[in-house]
Amino acid sequence: VAQGKGKRNVALRPALGHAMRMATARAACLLALLVGFTQALEISSQPKEMDQHKCKVLCQRFGMRALGEQFKDIKHPTECCKKCDEVYAMLEVPEPSTAGTKVKGPKEPEPVRR
Repeated sequence: VAQGKGKRNVALRPALGHAMRMATARAACLLALLVGFTQALEISSQPKEMDQHKCKVLCQRFGMRALGEQFKDIKHPTECCKKCDEVYAMLEVPEPSTAGTKVKGPKEPEPVRR
């Protein structure tokens, strides 16, 4: 009886080893997916190519948390818009000055000759 019992345990060992490897592989895949998902959330919550106008649009839609750490404690759109002016004012590209430059208008049409 003892001999038969020992043979059964030997037969189960490869199956248990395979099951353990599969469980470990599944856990590793799940961990990799979770890490990737959390990184994607962090990246997507950081504004890309943000300017003053886009910032204010997000404020009016109560998207303060999506604007980053500087906006996390702001609860009202008006306060948020003021913060947009502070944060993104330096990023605005000034328009070129036209002072002293002669602006040419459209050419006068030539008269129709008949």
